[in-house]
Amino acid sequence: MPSSVSFAKITLSYPVYAADFDPYGRGYLVTGGGGGEGRSGVGNRITLLDVSSRATIKKVGELELSRDEDRVSTISNLAVKEGIVAYAGINSSESDRKNGKNEHFRSFEIKFPPRKRQRTSKGGGDGQNEENESQADVKFLAKTALFDPVQNASNEMYQRVMRLSPVVRQDRPNKRIGAIASDLAPENEEILVFNATTSTPKDSDVFSRISLPKNERAMDVDINKTEESRFLVAYSTNYSVSVRELEYDFVLKKGTVAGESHCVYTIPKLDRRPKFRSLRFLTRHFILLLADLPNRGAELLILRLHQSEAGFIALRKTLSTKAVGFDVCALDADATTGDRQFVIAVAGSDNSIQIFTLDLDAGKDTLSTFRKYTTLRDVHPIYITRVCFEPFHSPARGPQPSTSGTSNEELTPENANPVPLNALPQYIRLASTSAANQVVVDTFPLTPTTPTSRNSRYILASPSSLSSLTPYIVLAFALAVCSLLMQSVLEAQSALEPGSGILRFLSPGTRQNIQGSLGPAASLISQLNLAGLTAKLFSPNAPKSPPSMHAFATPQLRHFVERASKEGSVAESPAVVVHEHAPDELSLDVHPDAAAYLASERGSQAKRWEELEPHQQAAWKEKLVRAGHWALDEGDTVLKGILFSEWAGFVGEMARDVMQR
Repeated sequence: MPSSVSFAKITLSYPVYAADFDPYGRGYLVTGGGGGEGRSGVGNRITLLDVSSRATIKKVGELELSRDEDRVSTISNLAVKEGIVAYAGINSSESDRKNGKNEHFRSFEIKFPPRKRQRTSKGGGDGQNEENESQADVKFLAKTALFDPVQNASNEMYQRVMRLSPVVRQDRPNKRIGAIASDLAPENEEILVFNATTSTPKDSDVFSRISLPKNERAMDVDINKTEESRFLVAYSTNYSVSVRELEYDFVLKKGTVAGESHCVYTIPKLDRRPKFRSLRFLTRHFILLLADLPNRGAELLILRLHQSEAGFIALRKTLSTKAVGFDVCALDADATTGDRQFVIAVAGSDNSIQIFTLDLDAGKDTLSTFRKYTTLRDVHPIYITRVCFEPFHSPARGPQPSTSGTSNEELTPENANPVPLNALPQYIRLASTSAANQVVVDTFPLTPTTPTSRNSRYILASPSSLSSLTPYIVLAFALAVCSLLMQSVLEAQSALEPGSGILRFLSPGTRQNIQGSLGPAASLISQLNLAGLTAKLFSPNAPKSPPSMHAFATPQLRHFVERASKEGSVAESPAVVVHEHAPDELSLDVHPDAAAYLASERGSQAKRWEELEPHQQAAWKEKLVRAGHWALDEGDTVLKGILFSEWAGFVGEMARDVMQR
């Protein structure tokens, strides 16, 4: 863990299953949990924690709930001027549920206590002596049932998921909507969307209901605000991701469904399919997915959405351990370009938390690859129940520097090192909870992208720039060694004049040392029957590797066929081309003019599906299935007219050209 990352820990009197930060980033965290109904000794509670210090966590308010009802399962917070309105998912008592009454949706009002200045003792100690502080006021507001009455009559059904739309820190109240999802319903699970501008939502505030197919449940739900009153709701089941566009008039308190739910991605049918666990919107066009792999490990996936088409997986990152949860923090965007960074936390079954970053290029609407920041080891003694980031809001900037060049802050005895307001340190907080009654808050320092600019955005910089460059340095070194070895092989076979390659740029002494080191290896390779070795490697009877468990994380062939049909014109006939760059490494592309491509040097080796021999078609089918571009249940129709270009033939032409030269 980087030394700049700090953490604080507190142990509560109950197992913690739900947590959420103050949406305005005022340094408070609300937690909830308990032992459930009928368990003596472990009560159900909602707690307010002060996490403004990077060194300590203070419990500043708590409300004990009924032990005749279920524990707190979900929490989401609304920000108000003097505190928070907390929405919570809590099932009614078993007797009430048996009678068809389950008021699962609760709301609580939490007023923050006034913060007092800390006094540090000069005579030693930990420096945390404080004046007496008043406790927060935590009180119950209301409870209601929002799910369908028929489904809600189930004894086991509960509110499994709750999400609110993104918040913007502003003087006026935020216009937000919320979504909750059921689990263990007797028939069809349900997702409902409601107006989240009131402290006590009622059934009349629900303006959209989504009934899932039988035997399917919502693994996660998220909301993206596309315009002032328009929202996009995304939800995932075990094997699919769907979206629904909604519109809500906050003045008239009336919502409309702009479009029915439609599936944007489905995991191809394999013998052992991965399962989606969670999702989060990054932008309007990108959704981050967390999937559990069949054997062990997990995978982060970037789903790219299109306006009216199915999406495809644009990026993925494989993790070595099973995941139990994740969350995303969107840092502030550049005021000019819109570029921003996303910080991702993934909690593992080994009680670790991995931290990654993604960078958005807003102009090109593209994302960088996943970059590993750090791994927090052994965060909790037993399994992690929840991870969540505190929302990050762009800090208030100081006034323009004066022309005299003085600092924005005045030098005083209490402030010996004044710092301009635009350069004050910024942090993001990550909270994690566990069934061991613990709450841990890790604090990560942020860095301005342009320290000299007042309006610089912030990023989570890598602990070491050298460590991020290490893979590229190793790759460059490996390529250099391979190049030198290949030149030595060609010189040994008299295919290249000695000293005519890249070695000519080195001094005679260095060149002689390299040739002496690589000479035995080059001599051995030159004696091999390279043609026979190539034939064995690419023979149809060569051993095949088992189908990849990650095959579902690649773009579908059908998507490219549909794209080609839309881009076609009367004068030109576009073509979808499948390139084989190396064994089991395929790429798909659309060329605007099939005839022109076939007439080109690169396209001369390509063949249409109809021109392939039966054994060639069978081989290509196996490659497409292994790469995840095509599934057997899609049939052969989608393959007709597609061009297939083999890597071996292309490389062979290049090799013959080199030998002739």
